[in-house]
Amino acid sequence: MVTVLILAGGKSTRMGQDKAMMRGGVERLVAVARDAGIQRIITL
Repeated sequence: MVTVLILAGGKSTRMGQDKAMMRGGVERLVAVARDAGIQRIITL
């Protein structure tokens, strides 16, 4: 089984907000991982 770890925390100086709270970012990465057949996805 393959596990994907998505590091989503931390303030983005370029975007001016926390990366984990940005709309669409984490959700898109999770969707791409699921489409690739990944069953275990962990976001931090």
